[in-house]
Amino acid sequence: MRRIRTRSLFLGLFAALLLSFMTWANWQEPNLHDYVPVTTVTLLRVGGLTDPARARELERHVSSLDGVTTCNVSAKNQLAVVMHYADQLSTADVRRALSAGGAYAVTAQPTEIPQASAAPAGPQCPVPAGYVLALERVRFAFNLRRFFVKV
Repeated sequence: MRRIRTRSLFLGLFAALLLSFMTWANWQEPNLHDYVPVTTVTLLRVGGLTDPARARELERHVSSLDGVTTCNVSAKNQLAVVMHYADQLSTADVRRALSAGGAYAVTAQPTEIPQASAAPAGPQCPVPAGYVLALERVRFAFNLRRFFVKV
């Protein structure tokens, strides 16, 4: 008799926790950014590129790669800005495509762009960002409303 009562108490507590979790996960509509893959912006200096026609040709070549969403190559500034999906195309692949078989020296971001400071001023969140992102992924996975959102 006691064993049945303990078991039903445990099952009742588990059902209440599951119901609370599902209510929390489905409280809001899912964000639209949960439906798209992460896009990486790569800024590279293309040394030796002076011809605008060659810049447009390079732009078309890089834009045709799988995983590239946007590419802009400027002969005037000798810069290339490429937006790509990091899981499909790495920065090294973008660098290789821009070098055009070794014809151009492709280096990392130009020095004129200010770098973010290593130590932010003011109070910080005590919870690591990875934990917050993992919790958001779990919430999205259990959100049943995501099946009814038109993207």
